[in-house]
Amino acid sequence: AILLGVKCLVVEDVADFGWAVRKVRKHGISVILHQHAFTQRNYQTYQWKRIERNLDEIIFVSQKTLISTEKKHGQLRTPARVIYNGVNLAHFNPQKWEREANEFRENLLISHKERVITFIGRLHPSKGVLEAIEAFLMVNHNDLHFVIVGSKSETDLNFSLKLNSLVSKAKESKNHVYFYENVSQEKIPMFYSLSDYIIVPSMNNYEGLPKVVTEALAMGVPVIASDRGGIWELLKEKKSGWLIADPVNAKSIATAVKEAVSTKDEELQGMRDYIL
Repeated sequence: AILLGVKCLVVEDVADFGWAVRKVRKHGISVILHQHAFTQRNYQTYQWKRIERNLDEIIFVSQKTLISTEKKHGQLRTPARVIYNGVNLAHFNPQKWEREANEFRENLLISHKERVITFIGRLHPSKGVLEAIEAFLMVNHNDLHFVIVGSKSETDLNFSLKLNSLVSKAKESKNHVYFYENVSQEKIPMFYSLSDYIIVPSMNNYEGLPKVVTEALAMGVPVIASDRGGIWELLKEKKSGWLIADPVNAKSIATAVKEAVSTKDEELQGMRDYIL
């Protein structure tokens, strides 16, 4: 950083690194911690204070993460603010992807009268994708399709086996489940565009703010989501989303999905208009 002549060094989420690079401040380089999840829970307060003293600013992705930090370690002395995850609106543009999304739906034989609920994200136990599939099977709605976009966990074999088993069970029972693995980031907006709902059934109590929420809103798609991290700092019940009640499990997810699916076409369009 010194040799390159940079003026600011941004530490992404790993607060320890803020301590490791503390000496660059002597050379006029500002150190900013960009804090996503509530990883500060892993520190003793004296450790966190030592890290904090060597930062010029902390940027949190949600109010809840900031509040949780101060609740555990006391009031912050370092300047801090909340900046929600940004979205490239030129790329995440509903009009840009409408034609390709319609062609994709047609290839899957999904009519415009049928609805699509989509999970986009990391396939990890904490993200609630297994419970979401179970909920979809419980709802058992003939005109509802479930699209899963993500990468399988390489470190949790048991999770991967359960995921494969549930997807196979859904297909065998003729439920409309589609799984797409390792989709390029370039094509992700198309999956938002073909969707009537995005589901974020996170079970992670230390969530920051999943980028899928801000991306869905940028694409004008309402979100079915649990109350984790800063998710409901951006959503409004029945305006831009439906709340998955605690405890988050297949039953509570199914209840939220049923409520979302029961929304009339004109009401769903009204939600899209409200979001955009």
